[in-house]
Parts: sequence; structure tokens; C-alpha cells
Amino acid sequence: MSRAYRKFEDDEQQGAPALACSCGRAASWEELSSLGARCTLCYRAYCSAHVPGPTKVANVPEGPIAWAQRLKLREAAGDRLTIVQREAWRSALRHEESAA
Repeated sequence: MSRAYRKFEDDEQQGAPALACSCGRAASWEELSSLGARCTLCYRAYCSAHVPGPTKVANVPEGPIAWAQRLKLREAAGDRLTIVQREAWRSALRHEESAA
């Protein structure tokens, strides 16, 4: 066992918090483990933060390639799409144009 690990075990056995949150506050291993490596205050702030979802797209025609048109409109609206999503909608709409 390394000395650092032994020191960590000694600190835990003495009841002193041996770890710190990214904000610098001391926290126990159990707290950090259960709250996603955050102290209680940071976890509350994280939970109350607004996370925007994907942009809602209106007036999209129905049909078998409506999903591709929705992805195209989402990308035009500024949403980040994955490489697979971009390639899929572009391929689907190209295929539709060549078939028409």
C-alpha cells in the first residue's frame, strides 16, 4: 500500500474530511459519491440551474422523412447535432430529392 493511500485511510478513520469539492469546500467521501462529486451547496446549485432542451420546431410536414426535416430545421435554428444526426438527415433528404 502506498503512503498516500495509508494517509487517506488514516484521515478517514479519524473522521476528518480528506476530500474537497471543486469549489474548495471540504466534503466526506460519502457526500461526494452520492452527489456526483459535488458538495451539498454545489449540488443544489447544479439542480436549480436551467438546462435548455432542444429547440421546438413547428410547421413540419408529416411523412416518412419528417424526422430528417425536423433535424435540418433544428440545425438551422442553432442546435448542435451529432455527426451521425447531420449525416443521416442530409442523406435522407438527398435520397428523397433524387427519387423525386
